[in-house]
Amino acid sequence: MDHKLHLSTFSQEEDSLYHKSQKIRDQLFSPLCAVLTKMGIKPDHLSYLNLLMIVPFAYFFQTIPFVSFGVLVVSILIDAVDGCLARFQKISSEKGALLDIASDHFVFFGVLLTLICFRTLDGFWGSLYSLNYLLMIVLVIVMRSINLHVFPILRSKYYFYALWTLLIFTGLNYFSVFLVFFCIYMFLTNLFLFHKLRCSLS
Repeated sequence: MDHKLHLSTFSQEEDSLYHKSQKIRDQLFSPLCAVLTKMGIKPDHLSYLNLLMIVPFAYFFQTIPFVSFGVLVVSILIDAVDGCLARFQKISSEKGALLDIASDHFVFFGVLLTLICFRTLDGFWGSLYSLNYLLMIVLVIVMRSINLHVFPILRSKYYFYALWTLLIFTGLNYFSVFLVFFCIYMFLTNLFLFHKLRCSLS
């Protein structure tokens, strides 16, 4: 029996823009993908390597934050390259996409927990943000996998990274306002998504 799913964290309206960005990244990273292929490196290897990035990130976070910043930049680059490598090697699959999504968000939630642990983020709002973000991603993936329409959603991950970068280089911390705004936004978004998903099952 065929159980093939379409795994995506984007709305249908965002698909075309996402595919355009894929083509740009494929062209940009094509030489690197050729080198990695000659070295026998597979996309899954990069995804697993990305999972490990949270270890040095957390270890150096308080003592040498600029090292943590460099680790996060490497993690973002790995996340950009692994899909390109899969398409370059013509082995793209939903199994690989699932690992890519899981590793990317594992790193993101690891960053969140690290910031909460070292009290860069307020524990309550940071935890609430994490829960809402995780629920939103799960709802989008489930809805896309059963071909339900998902309206365009404002994703905050890279805004979050940008605010942390600003904090490192300037000492300015705007996380409080950011967390409250996105907690409210994602909570309301999740209510709408859950209601639509629930209605589709009745």
